[in-house]
Amino acid sequence: MTVSDLDSWFGEEALKLASRFDNRNGNDSYMKNLGNLKALHELEQKQENHSQENSRGI
Repeated sequence: MTVSDLDSWFGEEALKLASRFDNRNGNDSYMKNLGNLKALHELEQKQENHSQENSRGI
């Protein structure tokens, strides 16, 4: 099993749990939180890539 496999598995499990909590609570709070977390992670990745390019003079 690779890190990518684990990332996918944890992501799927988090979505399942968020959905169950939201169904129980009658709202979409947990799904929104997961969406915000994913967006934050993607932003961090872009920033990291940009920083690496700048350090190499690209």
